[in-house]
Amino acid sequence: MGLAIAVGFLEIWSLLRPIAATAAVLLAAAAVLGLAWHRKGIFRRSARAILGVGWPLLVYVLIAGFLAIRSSGPCDYYDTGLYGAPAIRWIVAYAAVPGLANLHERLGFNSSVFLCDATLVQGLWPSLYFHFFTGLMLAAMWAGIFPSVVRVVRGAPVSPVDYFQSLLVIPAASWAARSKIVGTITDQPSAIVCLIAAGILFSELSRGAENRDEHGSGQVRIVVAVTLAALGLTFKLSAIVFSALAWAVAFAWLRSSSKQSNQRGVWLAACILLPAAILVPWLIRGVILSGYPFYPSTALGIPADWRLPAALANREAHAIYSFSLNQIYAHTPAKMLAWGRLGAAGRWFFGVLRIREAFQVPFLISIVGAAALFACRFRAAQQNTNLNRPLWLLVPSIGGIVFWLIKGPDPRFGEAGLWALAATLGGLGMASSAVRFQWVRPRVVAAGLVAAMLWCLSGAGWLQPYRPLRSINGLAPLPDARVTTRSTTSGLMVYVPVSGDQCWNAPLPCTPYFDRTLRLRSAGNWGGGFESEGLQDSPTE
Repeated sequence: MGLAIAVGFLEIWSLLRPIAATAAVLLAAAAVLGLAWHRKGIFRRSARAILGVGWPLLVYVLIAGFLAIRSSGPCDYYDTGLYGAPAIRWIVAYAAVPGLANLHERLGFNSSVFLCDATLVQGLWPSLYFHFFTGLMLAAMWAGIFPSVVRVVRGAPVSPVDYFQSLLVIPAASWAARSKIVGTITDQPSAIVCLIAAGILFSELSRGAENRDEHGSGQVRIVVAVTLAALGLTFKLSAIVFSALAWAVAFAWLRSSSKQSNQRGVWLAACILLPAAILVPWLIRGVILSGYPFYPSTALGIPADWRLPAALANREAHAIYSFSLNQIYAHTPAKMLAWGRLGAAGRWFFGVLRIREAFQVPFLISIVGAAALFACRFRAAQQNTNLNRPLWLLVPSIGGIVFWLIKGPDPRFGEAGLWALAATLGGLGMASSAVRFQWVRPRVVAAGLVAAMLWCLSGAGWLQPYRPLRSINGLAPLPDARVTTRSTTSGLMVYVPVSGDQCWNAPLPCTPYFDRTLRLRSAGNWGGGFESEGLQDSPTE
């Protein structure tokens, strides 16, 4: 929740000022003040959490240390050089720049992860900001799911919520061990935040209105969940349908479950105002960067002089979809690609089914969980537990998956929906089976989780993320790009990579897509924004 509030603050700040040291100091001061104000409660809860934990604490420390080691590697995330690092250079140099997408279409991508990275630029290691954020998000995810995992491994009595959280150990392990975590990465942070929000909703829907306490902690958790859903959207636009439907489910549940509460209006207002405090400045910033609030979609574009031509925005959206298909076809056996009767959908399915951690395993867990629920006829749980309510999480999960299939069917764009579906059906299926079939014990489930995790981690290419670590000697800054200068018809001088399409940390303004019609909106003022007719040359070879 603190991260969500900090991002809302940074969104508003970036509309008015560049993300400079002042913004970082204000956030740090608020953090220190909050820690000091609540120090007794924090120390008491920390001591209670650590007391008697034993070996799980050591295991978590080892996991965090492993993430730190992986985060120390060099940056080989391609999109960082393509547009992530240049976007952060603009954020720390200027307030939101109108029409920045005219300089380079991908600079119109509006991710709040870039604002977080820009804040880290103001720290002790300004040239090493890209090493930290994704690893910290993964460490937070592990901290959230680890207590449930420990209960399952120990064979203690567990709830459907514990099964839900324990299933998330599979993507958490895969992201920690195999995914890229060094760079300006947006996919994993968005998925992590959305899954944490889904876990909170699952927990509250499982508890039911009859089990709420009179202090309103359940309502607070619902408000946190919808705020995190909004945060996940600002991290990655591909989460828009999942986040919107999760908000709708949470709002409907809070509205129906708080009818007897005197503070019902307060909670409902909080469910609207707190997400809006994050989303409204984010939408405004998107309009400033590209002329469209949901770029690369051209929906709701404004008639501004800096708006990126619609043809270029549509071309970018098509490029994302084509890139997604090409990524999938790279996993499809050549014989299947050549088999005409299989069809495009069949070739895609057999290609994506080979991606273990992002599709194959959550797909199979969802099927097995749904079969277990059907076999138990949704009635196997104890009388004080209702397994039907958490099924409302299928609405955002399936909705997010449908949107993913339509807009960009690369599994990394749909992992929040895929794993929320798997955790919901799998968690409920295991909980109902545990009551109906006595042989289903937590340790049996733990063995299955370990097997699935090892299956995901043992695929081809698992050594690739670790090879660069053998050659490092300290934290490495971003690579330098060789650039040359070119002049537009208006006399504006821009930097262009000598080869390839990555600017990395090149001076501003840099673009791999030179546009002769590019011009400044205000002479001599880069912060005033850019205009373009959209008649661009091909990328520099």
